[in-house]
Amino acid sequence: MKQLGQFKKTIGILGIAATAAFSKGWVQPNYTQTYSDSEIRAQLEALKGRSRAETVLPSRVDHSHSTHMRPVFNQGYSGSCGSASRIGYMFGYEINAYRNLDGSRPENIYPSFFTWLLTDQNSGKEGMAMFNGIPNSVVYGGDQASHIFHEDKIWNVGWATDPDGVNYGWMQGYDRWNHAAKNRLERPAYNPLTSLEYIEYAKRWMFDHLGDTTFSEGGVLGGGVASEGWNVTTIPGGSYRAGEKIITKFGPQTDHAITWAGYDDSISFDLDDNGTISEDEKGAFILLNSWGSGWANQGTAYVPYKLLIETQQWAEFYYIRKDYRPKDMMKITMNYNQRNNLKLSIGIAESADASEPATIVEAEHFKWAGISPIPMLGVWQDGVLHEESMEFGIDFSDLSFGYDTRKSFRYFLVVETDSDASGSGRVENCQAIRYSYGADKTMEPHDSLLIDADSFDGEISGSGKKIVIPITMPGNSTDVPDCIYIPQKRLAIAYVNSENGDAPAKNVLDGNRQTMWHSRWSTGNDPYPHQITVKVDSLYTLCGIEYLPRQDASGNGRIGKYEIYVSDSPNTPGTLVASGQWENDTRAKRLFFEPVLGTYITIRSLSAANGDNNTCMAELNVLAKVNASDPVASKMGGTSMAKPSVMLVGNQLHIASITGAVSLQLFSVNGRQLYSENKIASGKMEFSLDPSLAKGVYVARIKAAGIELNRQIIVK
Repeated sequence: MKQLGQFKKTIGILGIAATAAFSKGWVQPNYTQTYSDSEIRAQLEALKGRSRAETVLPSRVDHSHSTHMRPVFNQGYSGSCGSASRIGYMFGYEINAYRNLDGSRPENIYPSFFTWLLTDQNSGKEGMAMFNGIPNSVVYGGDQASHIFHEDKIWNVGWATDPDGVNYGWMQGYDRWNHAAKNRLERPAYNPLTSLEYIEYAKRWMFDHLGDTTFSEGGVLGGGVASEGWNVTTIPGGSYRAGEKIITKFGPQTDHAITWAGYDDSISFDLDDNGTISEDEKGAFILLNSWGSGWANQGTAYVPYKLLIETQQWAEFYYIRKDYRPKDMMKITMNYNQRNNLKLSIGIAESADASEPATIVEAEHFKWAGISPIPMLGVWQDGVLHEESMEFGIDFSDLSFGYDTRKSFRYFLVVETDSDASGSGRVENCQAIRYSYGADKTMEPHDSLLIDADSFDGEISGSGKKIVIPITMPGNSTDVPDCIYIPQKRLAIAYVNSENGDAPAKNVLDGNRQTMWHSRWSTGNDPYPHQITVKVDSLYTLCGIEYLPRQDASGNGRIGKYEIYVSDSPNTPGTLVASGQWENDTRAKRLFFEPVLGTYITIRSLSAANGDNNTCMAELNVLAKVNASDPVASKMGGTSMAKPSVMLVGNQLHIASITGAVSLQLFSVNGRQLYSENKIASGKMEFSLDPSLAKGVYVARIKAAGIELNRQIIVK
């Protein structure tokens, strides 16, 4: 259900006259994850452990007018500062700094309005940058608003939730959406600027991305400040950088998003006006603003470290997806005349016969968006309300992570109408396009699966309706997934040290996001750590977990600090493979660690993310590694040495031309060991396999003196 109450509130607060001077409405995110003081110290020590040339910070770093930064621009509309600072400046700069591109060129500028127009419509700029990606200004048709259709006419659009701006247009054309999918954000991260150590951590990001040498220069950061009532003054004559602008006071309430584009340790200002400059009044960040190059120092101003600390400022980090290229895209052609009553989701199921997705993800940009009940494409610069069908693309590639894509599986497009919908429309076509890449990294579609309108009921009508459209993807025998999910049916709870009677630990393996394990609370709280141990039904090369926090309205029990252990015995805690702190939100947490053989995996909750006394978990999935040394990924055929022949007759596996001690291991295609036996052979031998072995493909690993052979076995 869309949040109409939230929309009306937004209009009331933010539906004000557009002005370049102020950007009301920026609110600091409440889901910020931060490192503790001790964690920051540990990371700084690790950074300083590099060579001295890499360790010593220069006194000044300034990316505000870098080659990779787009020229200073005016955000244009009140309330658009968030997307201006994060997409226009930060995202574009980080992508360009990684790709070593000129940020002043139109093809390397990323328009802020692509995300801003959907702000407060159940999709945020980070969510859209992660899910859809961002088109460049050439593809979008402009470096802020789109000018695709009428380049000689400026689009007069206001705040998207303002009654005068609700009919704005949506981007048309699969090729544009496909282009955007290549420019993606991996994740945001946050840290306070409340001590000199936190400030040094941010400076090191600005200096060299915390030692990441794949970037051509250091990074920039985001922030939120109180601009209404701040004091922008001039550095006095005779001082370093005399005549330049510095902010010496902030207003009472955060209302504006900016970019921290650098720092200068030599800036100094008598903040307390006592006639002397003390040590803590030295040094400042460089604030990059989106009010045009005529503001302050060509669009920038200094903010002293002391002011950052005293006013509890913070920094947002953007980690971009490096070298990302879509593998599976869905090309969709559809129309619907009440876009605000429409939601799209995408899903996947391991079975090619499934009628419903096992995993489903809401599509950013298409979650009850658009405010007013108008056709999907809205009004373009020609002033016409476009009622023709919308053609667009959604990247499905991330959904297949963890699934064995060597076997056929199913993607899904899910279309839902809201409970008060009265519109009509139709999904005309869905086309799954699988891409391959040549040595020159050019992308070519090599497999296209078109689902015609006659093969599914694509009509969209009525309220509270759901259409589920499956597309069966053929297995790709040459694909080698990095990690695969171990099916939950192969997992079992081995131990839990605290659980409430109405929320037992077994709920984390039931496939139901609405049930959960909850530590004991109804008869008192058990002390931390709270521990859950899961047993896998055979030995795997374990490489990660996926933890889903509770999904109801309560924030209690979300795991904050954690430790992960892997063991091959129920009697020992095993190896500590990961530790850290998860964000305080409902999003699934996927964590990877160095692959290790094991049967038991333990999660210890050391504290709750919001500081309460509980631990909760809705679902737990375990990931296993697939690599060239695993039988599932080995090329069938053997070694250059003499090769024994292998034949399966009934349930008897015959191996000929082999003498001496021989071991046989049988694996399923997802790497699970099903059978193991050792024998002494004299020319030939037989192994009796389980007659109830399911039909399908298996891998037999045969080891003898000087021979290790992997052979594909097909049980019919």
